[in-house]
Amino acid sequence: MRLACPTCRTFLDEVDGALRCVPCRRRFPVVEGVPDLLLREELSVEQASVIADWESGADEYVAWLGRVPSARTGPIDRPLLAAARGDVLEVGCGDGRLLDRVRGPAVRSKLGVDPSRPLVAAAQRRGLRVALARAEQLPLADWSVDTVISGYYALRYADLDRALGEIGRVLRPGGRFAFTLLGRNAVWLAGRLQRLDGPQAVSPNDVASAGALRRRLARWRLSVDHLFGTPYVPRLSARLSRLTGGRLPYLRGALAVWAGFDVIVVGRRE
Repeated sequence: MRLACPTCRTFLDEVDGALRCVPCRRRFPVVEGVPDLLLREELSVEQASVIADWESGADEYVAWLGRVPSARTGPIDRPLLAAARGDVLEVGCGDGRLLDRVRGPAVRSKLGVDPSRPLVAAAQRRGLRVALARAEQLPLADWSVDTVISGYYALRYADLDRALGEIGRVLRPGGRFAFTLLGRNAVWLAGRLQRLDGPQAVSPNDVASAGALRRRLARWRLSVDHLFGTPYVPRLSARLSRLTGGRLPYLRGALAVWAGFDVIVVGRRE
């Protein structure tokens, strides 16, 4: 996968230790081996604030994620890893925990992008190829990847429609996608039980309807093949997950959205 300008989508040339776009004359630095393809001048105040929060909290996040049991992450990871083949892009790769597990004879190449410099640096230390970039402005040419994955809520705080448009743009026809969102009903219920304000606990990107999600994806020529949901039973889900090693049966289809906490969306580009 050759990096492209996130503005004009032309392939970038390496010149004097940086990346240059000839048509729009942009120059992107490469800092400690990581291409910086963030267009900071185009960030809103809110977007810049979210990235700053991820950067300042990166060490704490990595430490927390290291304590999360595999019984929690496994049900999310398995469908994503199963979809990965060919040239694989992970959107919101974080410290590379998931991308590092993308391997096997079906995988030709892999690239991770994330807007947090400390997190992509951590992923690079795993030996992964990474770039500093946002889901809403992927630094790749049209039809350049076979699989896009995005795990553990990397899309929850993105501009989801722009991110989906970018996923549809970079995927080759017939290419696969697999990403995770949250179910609105389960998040609302969990928030109420934790004495959080229900609406405050819910993100605009949390999924409320399988039909609405399918229509939203269809705008970008993305077709849903499978919806998997992790069951949410107040005060029992975590215990049951630990007892079964994260092997509780998935909820499927519309039920995955209506009652699932994690909603894993798997499909293909038309």
